[in-house]
Amino acid sequence: MKFCGTEPRAKRSWSGIIRCWFNILCTLGMIYLAALVFVLEKDLTFVKVTGAIDTIVLMSHCALKMVSIYLQQPIMFELLERKRLHFWDIENSSSKEKKEYRKKVLGYAQFVILFFTVASIIACSSFGLQPLYLRKKVLGVSTYIPQSISFYVLAIYESYALFVVCFGIIPFDISVVYMLCLISVQWKSLNIEIKNILDSKIDTLEDQQLFKAKAIRCVEHHNFLKRPELRELVRRSLYQCNLSNQFILLYAIPAQFLSTETQISEEIVFDTKWYNTACKDKKLFIWMISSVAKREVALKAGKILTVNYEFTFKMYRSIISYYMFLRTMGSNH
Repeated sequence: MKFCGTEPRAKRSWSGIIRCWFNILCTLGMIYLAALVFVLEKDLTFVKVTGAIDTIVLMSHCALKMVSIYLQQPIMFELLERKRLHFWDIENSSSKEKKEYRKKVLGYAQFVILFFTVASIIACSSFGLQPLYLRKKVLGVSTYIPQSISFYVLAIYESYALFVVCFGIIPFDISVVYMLCLISVQWKSLNIEIKNILDSKIDTLEDQQLFKAKAIRCVEHHNFLKRPELRELVRRSLYQCNLSNQFILLYAIPAQFLSTETQISEEIVFDTKWYNTACKDKKLFIWMISSVAKREVALKAGKILTVNYEFTFKMYRSIISYYMFLRTMGSNH
């Protein structure tokens, strides 16, 4: 993100603003060159049309993400500060269940981060370095080639644009998947704490005071995880669907982790031994958790599409249908 000038900051720096808008203009230039294919290309083929569309979609994706990150820099910085101050320390917790869930979710996050970082670097390098290892005047992406611009200048420009795509999209996706996984771990820990509190017996005054302290801690953490700023940031970060495996591994699965844990909060209250005591504090705690848990936590793309497994399956079904249509059109022509 630092390369693109979009790293989280409390205040934007002039150097970051210049870097960010220079890279955005670079991607917009690529979109312009790809659009010229439909206007100025004389020998227009089906392959050139689909290649130009791919370039426009890829560069638009990158530009929109950089603009989104740039506009959300102060909010992202504030979120990181709140994470540092309010997130529970699971690593030093005595609960084995919390540690196992944390290990599973963060292990998944580390795998997909490493996989997509390496895969993206290899993909962008293979496209950008085509003129070198093929020893031909071949551009990495499909765009219009103006006669007034040297091929080598255009090749360097497109290689830099691919470099911007790699370091503009991947850091954003990595930050999203890691934050979603961390929030799901926090929610799992909260659910475990709620269950342990409601299963505990309250016989003495000390037990009652301890229960109050734990209940206050859980309610405050529950309210923190339900904060509008946190939900809004995650919702905005999922504003655009990337039609590839990257969307499933970096977005859909972590989002489902989070959605599943938020739905459990209300159910877990009634799956405890709360009926073994007539303590008014415990009943009040149950009422508070149930009331807050009824508010939906649904991660949406552009406030239109809910990101979960069901939506992912429908999306891929549409992609396959569209691919078969393009394949049929290509074979006919």
